[in-house]
Amino acid sequence: YVRMVLFEVFALRLCFPSFFFISRACKISSLLVSMSIPPIFDDFAKKASKLFTDDYVFGRVKFAVKSTAENGVQVKTAGVSNTDTGKASGSLETKFEHKDYGVKVTEKWDTDNVLNTEITADDVALEGLQLGFDSMFIPTTGQKSGKFKVDLKRPHLHVTTDVEVDYIGPVLRSSASMSHGPWMGGIQGVYEGSQNRLTANSVGMAFESEEGDYTLSATLQNGSEFMGSLHQRLSADLEFGVQASCSLTSSTTNMTIGTRYQLDESSFIKAKVNNRSHIGLAYGRNLREGVKLVASAIVDAQNTSQPNHRVGLSLEFN
Repeated sequence: YVRMVLFEVFALRLCFPSFFFISRACKISSLLVSMSIPPIFDDFAKKASKLFTDDYVFGRVKFAVKSTAENGVQVKTAGVSNTDTGKASGSLETKFEHKDYGVKVTEKWDTDNVLNTEITADDVALEGLQLGFDSMFIPTTGQKSGKFKVDLKRPHLHVTTDVEVDYIGPVLRSSASMSHGPWMGGIQGVYEGSQNRLTANSVGMAFESEEGDYTLSATLQNGSEFMGSLHQRLSADLEFGVQASCSLTSSTTNMTIGTRYQLDESSFIKAKVNNRSHIGLAYGRNLREGVKLVASAIVDAQNTSQPNHRVGLSLEFN
């Protein structure tokens, strides 16, 4: 652990200042127009995904506290208890941002004794270019891995590349997305050095209205699985979404319909149902400023007499 900390200090104090010097010397005076930069490939269906995943904590009791110190350091502690197994886990995360240099340092330590560190630097040598390094270290076993990340944002173009290095072999993940007006298209691939071949590939496209209240996406994974999503904001208080997937090599098909309604300034309700008759419900309320409580449940409507139903609770302080 001491060696890990010394390595981080070395990287911050000796390596990254050279990046900062290049960044300041080569920085373009005009800022990029953020609206013209497409999202990364994985975020084409982000709005729909958040509608179906956020605030649903089935089978868990979750507790989280977030705070920010006067010097800008953000601290987050979280604990989760699985109601089925009784296993509890927790984590401590700190995040610091040096805005003058565009550097962010994030460290996370959980109860499984896994230490994760992420260091990123923005606008390195080129406006819109972000370089980063992720590391994972388990002191008890000595297992460790690292990942170098490159993220390039330009008008109508967003390219990402991650190179993960561990004892098995390098893994290269790359994606590129482009936009033209409301239309977006992209590709993604994964190459594993241990197998010396491309192990995953995806191609997709998306449409987002100018106001951002209507989003449609479609993706083909490995040439055999089709995934599509729709998200629409029907009004200021009501959202609606659909997710669907089907396998071109089998008859497997999945579909989920969901909605979110803002009851008032401090409370909301969410609901979703899939083609297997699993009904999910969630109710959230801001008890006071910075305190959010969410209760959720999922019911197996096809097997009401079976113990397949789950409830969950989340309490967050910010």
